[in-house]
Amino acid sequence: VQAMNLCSNLKDDWLAIVVINGVMILGANIPDFFNEELVEETYVLFLQRCLMKIFSDDFDNNEEAQNIRTLLQRMISSIEDGNDLWKPVLVELYENLLGEANSEEALCYSESMSALAQLAISIKDFEFAEELYELGDKFLSKCSAEHEQEKALLSLNVALLHAQIGKMEFAEKEYIQALSVYKKLIEENAIAYGYNYLVALRNLAALHGSLGKNELAEKEYLEAIEIQKQLAEKTPQVYYQGLVDLYNNLAILYYANHRVKECEEVYLSAISILGRLAADYPKADASVLATSYKNLANLYYATHRFVESEEMYHAAMVIFERLAGDDTQIYQKQLAEIYHWFGRSKE
Repeated sequence: VQAMNLCSNLKDDWLAIVVINGVMILGANIPDFFNEELVEETYVLFLQRCLMKIFSDDFDNNEEAQNIRTLLQRMISSIEDGNDLWKPVLVELYENLLGEANSEEALCYSESMSALAQLAISIKDFEFAEELYELGDKFLSKCSAEHEQEKALLSLNVALLHAQIGKMEFAEKEYIQALSVYKKLIEENAIAYGYNYLVALRNLAALHGSLGKNELAEKEYLEAIEIQKQLAEKTPQVYYQGLVDLYNNLAILYYANHRVKECEEVYLSAISILGRLAADYPKADASVLATSYKNLANLYYATHRFVESEEMYHAAMVIFERLAGDDTQIYQKQLAEIYHWFGRSKE
């Protein structure tokens, strides 16, 4: 929210685009931090700043460009109405600009394509999003080699889309492509590109796990955990939850492959981290700790370690009941499962 407000006063459109893009990435990968309306507002703001750059004095204000501007502005105002008559006209106009665009213009047009694709995804128009990303890639191909980071980000975004709609082979190829570029870039600036590398890595690990490529998934999860640990040491309240998510995903992978001991060790690591976080940051999301207790309880129950399972279920129940207070609606599913385990059928 602060980034969005600040960007409305920034004179440098490119800086505004970079800042808002960071907010978009965070919203895409940690959706619990954002509601859908706020994320969509961010996309629209991002698109508007791209438009301001495209149609500034630095760019050619020809008739086709003005037509694109009109169409995009109409799209922003009518997106909620589901009116898609502008789509083919918009694509045709951009394709006409493709041939004559120089490197800087091509980069800006590609940014607009990505912003439009994100908007299309937000209203679940995945087919149009694919078309927009493909057109954005064509514009990026006209850019100089110094724009490798933009190409990597496009590959990452397309991979996220393909994974979302079940095109796993395409997503795998695009994640690997993004990782190869980010690996080079983080040697130059780990702070700027390390997070995107981590996003691509952990998503590739999840994808490999879903495809049964377990050795690759384990290797990628372990690498992602090491990177996330380094981030968590510097900013624990921001990155510890992501670290726990990685531990939990790795534990699920181990359990699916009957590696029970390693699964238990990973769950215990997650609980240890969350316990420290809860002590240092009382406002941290305690439900994540409760869920980790419940996950470990399920593991113990499945392996007939009933005394330890009861202890973990009880620890989870205490936290969920405290969080629920007088309103159990948010946590009713979790509490219902635990009450059932304890034989409290009425509750």
